Amino acid sequence: MSLKGNFESFFLASVLQLLANDKKTGILHIKEGKNQVKVYLEEGTIIYAIGSQTENRLGHLLRSKGVISEENLKKCLEEARGKNEQVGKILVESGCVSIAELETFIHQQVENILYSLFLWQKGEFEYEDATFNLKGAIVTQLNTMELILEASRRVDELSVLRKQIPDDLAIFRLSDEGSSQDEIKLNSQEWRMLSLIDGKRTVRDVIDESGFDDFMGMKFFYSLVSSGLIAKREGIIIEEPGRNKTGEVIVDYRDIIKLYYDILQIISTRFEKEIGKQALTIFNESVEDLIPQQKELLRNFRAKDSLDENNKHLTNALRTYKSFREGRAFLIISFNDLLRGLLARGVAILGKPPLQKTQQEIEKVLSYIDTHREGSTEKVTIINTIKSLLKKTLQQDSGKGEEKERRGGRFSLFKTK
Repeated sequence: MSLKGNFESFFLASVLQLLANDKKTGILHIKEGKNQVKVYLEEGTIIYAIGSQTENRLGHLLRSKGVISEENLKKCLEEARGKNEQVGKILVESGCVSIAELETFIHQQVENILYSLFLWQKGEFEYEDATFNLKGAIVTQLNTMELILEASRRVDELSVLRKQIPDDLAIFRLSDEGSSQDEIKLNSQEWRMLSLIDGKRTVRDVIDESGFDDFMGMKFFYSLVSSGLIAKREGIIIEEPGRNKTGEVIVDYRDIIKLYYDILQIISTRFEKEIGKQALTIFNESVEDLIPQQKELLRNFRAKDSLDENNKHLTNALRTYKSFREGRAFLIISFNDLLRGLLARGVAILGKPPLQKTQQEIEKVLSYIDTHREGSTEKVTIINTIKSLLKKTLQQDSGKGEEKERRGGRFSLFKTK
């Protein structure tokens, strides 16, 4: 039997139920971008699952439970790679865990891998009947129906948690109003999460480094927010790129992207309310009117996609810029030109009154950013430029002055002195 499809047309739960009911033996391949998972079934029972980062995930799981130190984990991972053996075997041989403990953690790891699949927004899957050899691997047994029910519960609970922490790219810092360390009562897992929050890492960075799956990571994050121990770091923080532990340059445009993302969502919502599906046509036509370099940059930007997805697209597209300053300037200019085109088209189709309401919503966002968020002189420039753009497009007739600005005047805002 062969089965193939995608998550948008065929739900994962239905696939697993079908394979369980038909008592299938084979391998289910699931893919989303670079993330890949293989699920092994024997007579309809899930006995093993492996992901693209399985060994690291097992190590992080053991570390987060306090079973193994960071140093010992690193040694075991290096030895496993050197001997081309599974890290579990090395962990047992080194005395870090017993076989019984390893079996328990493997079972939990397989569960976590499968639970994470239900959080994917989209993906591709392919199942084929097959015989396989899992020699050296510790297999387990999972009840498919119990797995689906627990996964559904987690999805529902995670949707509630994400209302409090909706943005994976948000950055949190230790709160100035939190309790003193002597008064804090946290478990070891919450302490681990707290130790990673430094005002620089994003929510996604913290969860990935903690070793927790998305569900548990978000629960611990929510616990820390609710207790007042951490607070969201606000601001358009424009600074030169740093370097990670391996010395690779890290270029971060996400605060700029988030500002325009929020504004474009306001405009997109207004367009959809007024003209429905034609709103997408307006957006696409506005992108096509940009100069070639801008079209290439914003081709994959979608107001309805997540901020995380848009950040990845734009950051990758800006890698051709050797100068962080030039990349930032071009990103801002491109967004401003897109805004100008969207608003001009909106006025032509809807007239000014509906969009003047949108202008008020956008100016509230800008006012909040200007008053409450940290930033630099560039933040002021960005806000003033957007306010000026709104005023020219929605309150005054466009003229030669604006055309002159489009042809070069606006670039002077970001010239290096």
